[in-house]
Amino acid sequence: MVELTSELKIAIEVALDEARHRRHEFAGTEHLLLALLHDQVTARAIRRCGGHIDELKAEVEVFLAQHVPPAPEHVPVESMPSLGFQQAVQRAVINAQTSERNLVSGPHVLIALYNLKDCHAVFLLK
Repeated sequence: MVELTSELKIAIEVALDEARHRRHEFAGTEHLLLALLHDQVTARAIRRCGGHIDELKAEVEVFLAQHVPPAPEHVPVESMPSLGFQQAVQRAVINAQTSERNLVSGPHVLIALYNLKDCHAVFLLK
């Protein structure tokens, strides 16, 4: 049986909390990416591919602030994972199962993000 690492579980919760804090109805792939950037294993993988964590964090922050409108103050918000968010995690799990791995971590989710169409998180990673 495939399980999520504790770090990935934390990143998923952080992404959902970040969306709630920003009053976003959905936690998208960008919220997930922002949370994964705080995971040491994922950050190390990005750095090994030539990525700059602080720059990525700043770009994701700008995107979330400028392109994801918050819900009005009078509307209660319980952020849900977006379809892309769910698909990325599910695809990472399926890839782990087909590769006979027991654990799914943040870098596996990053790889799964690249399989999504029109994913702005991937645009930022590129």
